[in-house]
Amino acid sequence: MRKNYAVVLSESNLAEYKNTWCFIFSRDQHLLTCTLIPLFFRVAQSGKVTFCFHLARTDLERERENQLFDQWVMLTEERNAVLAPAANSGVPGAPASW
Repeated sequence: MRKNYAVVLSESNLAEYKNTWCFIFSRDQHLLTCTLIPLFFRVAQSGKVTFCFHLARTDLERERENQLFDQWVMLTEERNAVLAPAANSGVPGAPASW
C-alpha cells in the first residue's frame, strides 16, 4: 500500500505553515500600517497631531494612500484565507465539501 506523502507531510506541518504565513502577513501589514499612519496624521509645528484626511492633498498622495490601503486589505484577506481556508480551495487544512 502506497502512502501519499504530500498529504501526510502537509497535514503534520500545517500549524507550522500557518504560523509562518501569519507572521509574514502580520509583519507586512505592520509595515504598511506604519507607512499609512503618517499619510493620515500630520504633526504641526506646535506639536499637535492632526487627522488630515479632510485636508487638501495632491492626487498623487491620494493615489498612494489608496494603493497602500488596497495592499493592506489584500494582506488581511490572504491571512484570513490561510487561517480559515474555504472548502475545496486546495489549501492544506481546507475542509472537504462532501
